[in-house]
Amino acid sequence: MKSKLLLDLLENECELENILFRLKTILFSLENDEIIKWIDSEIEGYKEGDGVPEYRKVMLTPHISATDGVWSLNKAIASIGHLDKKELNAVLYHNITDSINSLSYDEKDTCISYNSFLTHRLGEGYSRKLLVTQAYGAMPLGTCSKIKSCVKNRLLSIILELEKKYGALNDYDIFLDISDTEKTEIGKTIINITMGNNNRITGSNFGVTKNEEN
Repeated sequence: MKSKLLLDLLENECELENILFRLKTILFSLENDEIIKWIDSEIEGYKEGDGVPEYRKVMLTPHISATDGVWSLNKAIASIGHLDKKELNAVLYHNITDSINSLSYDEKDTCISYNSFLTHRLGEGYSRKLLVTQAYGAMPLGTCSKIKSCVKNRLLSIILELEKKYGALNDYDIFLDISDTEKTEIGKTIINITMGNNNRITGSNFGVTKNEEN
C-alpha cells in the first residue's frame, strides 16, 4: 500500500510546497540540517550566498539594444568575445533562487537585466562607440517548468527510497526509534538525491570545493 503523500505527489493533488512541508515533518527527526536546509530553501527561496543545486542554474543568451545615432542594434545577440572569465560567467549564467511556489515567469518574458557595469562592457564589444539602451540575458523557455519537474522527481525518489525501507509514510514518527548510524546513512542517501555529488548548499559537509563553486 502506497502512502497518501506519494499518491498526492503522483496525482498532482497538492502543490509541491505542501509535499515539502509534509516531508519536512517526516524527515525532521533525522536531525540532518542539510536536508532541512534544502527543503526550507525550496519553500522560502534560496538566500544570497547560498549554493544552489545544478537544476537551478541556467545558461542565458545575452542580448543588447544599442545605437550610435546612425547604426543600431535591436535586441540582438550580444558580442561577448572581449569579456574576461568573470564577466562571461556573470553574463552567461544565472541562479534561480525563487521559492518553488513563486516560479511562474511568463515564458515569453524570461529575461534577466544586467547591471550597469555589464551593460557598459557589452557595449564595448563593437568597433563603433555605442550607447546601450538595453542589455539582458534571456532564459531558455520552460525554465520554471523544468525546475519544478526536477524538484518533483527528487521528492518522488526520496519517498520511494523511504517506502522501500520503511513502508508507507503515513506515520510521521518513523525515524524516532532507529539508530544514529542508520539516520546518518539515510541522510547521506537523501542528500545525494537532492543535491547530487557535485552540489552543496551553504553549511553542507557534502559536495564541491570552494574553487568549484566560483
